[in-house]
Amino acid sequence: MVAETAYPFTFNDSDGSANCINNRAAMRYANYSVDLKGQAYALYDVFNGISNVNKTLPGYGLGAFYWEPAWIKADSSTWGTNGSGWISSASGNYERMYTGKVEYFSTVDQGSSWDNMALFDKNGRAMKSLYVFDDIMGWNSKH
Repeated sequence: MVAETAYPFTFNDSDGSANCINNRAAMRYANYSVDLKGQAYALYDVFNGISNVNKTLPGYGLGAFYWEPAWIKADSSTWGTNGSGWISSASGNYERMYTGKVEYFSTVDQGSSWDNMALFDKNGRAMKSLYVFDDIMGWNSKH
């Protein structure tokens, strides 16, 4: 099982909250370009690798989870409200219940640090890299 795989389609940040992968140095060992095509190839190769495991060890290639495929930008005016963003100052309240202070949870509200690795653009529209799932299943898609 491959858990939490993802690949950036850009280094650009769309919501003002720093991205986890935001420069070429972070991708120095990558074999794919940082664009939609590279994202699609990286995703396809993960699933293809799992399929190849099953050719030799049937049943051992269980599948993969793409980490946060819809974690698109969060407008800064909504950070910390209604579940918007990836981290919220409200999360510190859980820690305060037990320790009286915030050490491990957030003290500030932030947007998405993953918006450049989602499979949807900043407006929530599916990108062509999402069609890899059609290709894997052998379905005909219009892309």
